[in-house]
Order: sequence, then structure tokens, then C-alpha cells
Amino acid sequence: MYDIYTKYEDEMMPEIYIQAKKKRGHDCNDVAGVKQLVQMAKKDEKTKMLILINLTDKFSIEAKTLAEQERVVLLNGEDFALCSFVMD
Repeated sequence: MYDIYTKYEDEMMPEIYIQAKKKRGHDCNDVAGVKQLVQMAKKDEKTKMLILINLTDKFSIEAKTLAEQERVVLLNGEDFALCSFVMD
């Protein structure tokens, strides 16, 4: 699981923006999901953490590249299931 407390220990805790999509197979709009999160976060200069949860098997290369550039955390279905299991 992405440890936001370690990442931001010297700063104020970030606002957290999460977009979750329940899709099957491949999501041809995963890049749009990353762009939507980034656009929402541009409202002000506060520190933010952006997370896109998509229950498909994997993200496209384009979505991964954009997410890395924009510091968006991507969780696919398997990653999300593992996070949920760890929390129980």
C-alpha cells in the first residue's frame, strides 16, 4: 500500500482525490481518468494525493506514463483486492 504518512511526514497531510471505476477487461478511457483527477487537483496549490482505482486487469501504457508524470497512484483490480485484504 502506498504509504502517504512517510511521503508527507514533514508536510501537512494532503487532500486525497480518488476516482474509482468498476469496469471489466480493458478500460479504453483510463487516460481520461488520470486527466480528470489532475484537472480536479489544479483548483489550488494545496498538497494533494491522487489515486485512480480501476477494477480492470491492468492500465494502458499511456495511462501509466501520464500517471507517473502527474504523480497519480494507479490501483488495478488485483492491487485493490490486495490492499483490501491487508486492511482486514
